[in-house]
Amino acid sequence: MLRIQDLTLKRRGRTILRKINLTVKAGEIYGILGPNGAGKSSLAYAIMGCDGYQSNEGKIIFEGQEITNLPIWQRAKLGITLAWQEPARFEGITVEDYLLLGAKEKNRLELEEILTEGPS
Repeated sequence: MLRIQDLTLKRRGRTILRKINLTVKAGEIYGILGPNGAGKSSLAYAIMGCDGYQSNEGKIIFEGQEITNLPIWQRAKLGITLAWQEPARFEGITVEDYLLLGAKEKNRLELEEILTEGPS
């Protein structure tokens, strides 16, 4: 589903990420841990395509399509998003509706199944 090959990111003359390789298969969930300044957020921003976080080397491949040079809005349309440690609070919206906002298909029954049993 997501493959990162030799990703290198430099910002303000400093190497933040060097030759990162990662493969995430469909249905897998990863947590990336490390001390402050290790590059965790920078990796997430590079995958998302945030301004100023375009890779200097390497490739980002999502569902078989190279997205390394796609703008952030095109990556979002493919279903890529960031989950925040402190999620935004929206008045008047249910958790269910919030979770379905980014879904390609609005399937409430599938959402309920995933939340109660986990992905298959």
